[in-house]
Amino acid sequence: MQIQFIRHAIHLITYKGVTFLLDPMLSEQGTLAPVPNTLNQHLNNPLSPLPVDLEKLMDIDAIIVTHSHRDHFDDQAIASLPKNLPLFCQPADELLMKEKGFKQVISIQKNLLWKEIELIRTEGRHGHGQLAEMMVPVSGFILRAKDEPTLYIIGDMCGIQKSNII
Repeated sequence: MQIQFIRHAIHLITYKGVTFLLDPMLSEQGTLAPVPNTLNQHLNNPLSPLPVDLEKLMDIDAIIVTHSHRDHFDDQAIASLPKNLPLFCQPADELLMKEKGFKQVISIQKNLLWKEIELIRTEGRHGHGQLAEMMVPVSGFILRAKDEPTLYIIGDMCGIQKSNII
């Protein structure tokens, strides 16, 4: 397993020989307005430039989107990413991904076996209190495979509400 942090929530994950792009927010530095109701209201997002060439992020086998907030999946990602790759998401985002032109959208209700990798979705909360209620849904994903360590991707979740792991 190899994990490369890119920026914000973006990671390149190579797991069991398969390269996933996690939560692609590919906009140029400072091109998006601040996220409403956050402490940082004076700086535009993303706060930093992409530290790798965009083409490197296209050399992937699949995409995982934990949730469709623009800081995890933005318009630049929609415009840039190959539409023919498998895109794994939560059921609540399936229609949106298809509407954006992705042809192999695979929503995971509980778990799925793909290329000898089990992908398990967990439900979670995005923040606390009223903010958490406004920011639903959000998911985490677990990658599990023979001869690999188990990887738990939590996205923006503060605490797990419910686990689908048996």
